[in-house]
Amino acid sequence: MIGNVRGNQYPPPMRPIILVFLVALVAACHGNPSPTAPARPIVTVAPAMSAMITPRREFTGQFAAVQAVEVRPHVSGYIARVEFREGTEVSAGDALFLIDPRPYQAALAGARAQMQHAQSAVHLAQVETARAETLYAVHAMAREELDTRASALAQAMADARGAQAAMDTATLDLEWTIVRAPISGRVSRAAVTAGNYVQTGVAAPPLTSIVSQEPIYVYFNADEQSYLAMGPGERGTVAIGLADETGYPHPARIDFVDNQLDGTTGTIRVRAVIDNHDRRLTPGLFARVQLVTGQSYRATLIEDRAIGTDQDKRYVYVVKADSTIDYRAVEIGPIDNGLRVATRGVAPGDRVVVDGLQRVRPGVKVVAQPEPAAADTRVPR
Repeated sequence: MIGNVRGNQYPPPMRPIILVFLVALVAACHGNPSPTAPARPIVTVAPAMSAMITPRREFTGQFAAVQAVEVRPHVSGYIARVEFREGTEVSAGDALFLIDPRPYQAALAGARAQMQHAQSAVHLAQVETARAETLYAVHAMAREELDTRASALAQAMADARGAQAAMDTATLDLEWTIVRAPISGRVSRAAVTAGNYVQTGVAAPPLTSIVSQEPIYVYFNADEQSYLAMGPGERGTVAIGLADETGYPHPARIDFVDNQLDGTTGTIRVRAVIDNHDRRLTPGLFARVQLVTGQSYRATLIEDRAIGTDQDKRYVYVVKADSTIDYRAVEIGPIDNGLRVATRGVAPGDRVVVDGLQRVRPGVKVVAQPEPAAADTRVPR
């Protein structure tokens, strides 16, 4: 027993405690590596800018022709020939269709013959009336006979006027067998082709249509505030942009404002006129309309994508001089040339976070990188 105790200096219950102590001692000797400090978030910033802006409102408009005509024939008949090329521009008076003129040539010839007959009757009645007046003067003819001859002359002259009107009508009908363009503009397709019979009247389908090209109207509905900003009777200017264009490169002028506001929509109809030298604009196209509604003023502008929403509030993150994030509640205004007007909360020169908002919070230190120059299209004014 004594030898066993000496060979094992520590009894079995003490061995686990000693083992734990040894492990802790080894760990203390080697040392645990300290945890690495987290890296600062990287954000992209763009400075708030000061610029002169002009209050504007944007609307959706639609182009319409100054003149638009549906071409219908004045006379009925068979189409002999189509005289125009579809989709091209025509001038007022250009021939569009030819209606078979032969029936109207024959009618004119008959009217001319009737006119000649009536003129002969007038000449005869004039001679007889003159003779009767001579005989009556020498008491060789009764008064009743003179009155009869005078009445015959008046009737012959009336018949001649009727024959003249019939000949004029026949002449017009013959002229109208050539259907001409009533206005200058771009002609549509031919709704009928040679050999088809066409009729007159508003119920008859049109042969084609023509819309004028220059200038051209653009109609839009302005809200009540915009109307009040325009002022009574004022004819301001607007700028027009197409769907595939950036900005509003086409100047236009307002030439008509309706006489009352639509109580249902709260808008008023406004029309602007615009040049169309290159013929790119066509009736029916939609347009983006920008209307100036006030005087220019200096404002602070920031990127619209920098603005966050916190319930009913708007805010931005600003990187301070010590690279910490500062929460700023802002009040915003309209967009001007792609930038948002900030009426309160930021000042020109503040470094506003535009990318990386989800990675930061107030008080956190960040690594601020300026927005790449290629993406910065803002131009101070």
